[in-house]
Parts: sequence; C-alpha cells; structure tokens
Amino acid sequence: MVSSSTKFCRRHRKRMRKYYGGVCKFCGTNKKLEFAHIKENGLDGEGRGSYIRIKNIMDNPDCYGLMCHSCHIEFDRKARESSK
Repeated sequence: MVSSSTKFCRRHRKRMRKYYGGVCKFCGTNKKLEFAHIKENGLDGEGRGSYIRIKNIMDNPDCYGLMCHSCHIEFDRKARESSK
C-alpha cells in the first residue's frame, strides 16, 4: 500500500515538472529530469524526493529549475567555480 505522503509527492512532482515546462531549461531534453537549486533557500540536497523537498519546491518555485542530470552537474560545477 502506498502512503499518503508518497501519493502527495508523486502528484505534486508531476505538477511541478509541468509548471517548469517539462524539459531541461538548458538543453530541452525531457530525459532524466531533476529539480535543481538555482537560488539558495536553506534546503540542502538531503531529502531528495521527500515530502519536505516537494513542499519546498512548491513554496519557492523561483529557487529551483528543471534540468536534466547532465546539465544539473554542469550547472553545479560552474556555480562552485564562481564561488571560489
């Protein structure tokens, strides 16, 4: 049996992917999509996929972007380099 929290996450993850256009903001693919921090909001990478993470994305949509895995890695690498 699937918990109500899991159902909430699945439903709202799908909703937020649609909100962000359903494709990577950089390359346009719809494969291996991830929600990526584009602005700091106090939530680190822990809890990925959890209720807290999805709720945070919904509450702070301007702090996230939808990226494919490859573009997300590159985005984070550039962010680390620019903060040095």
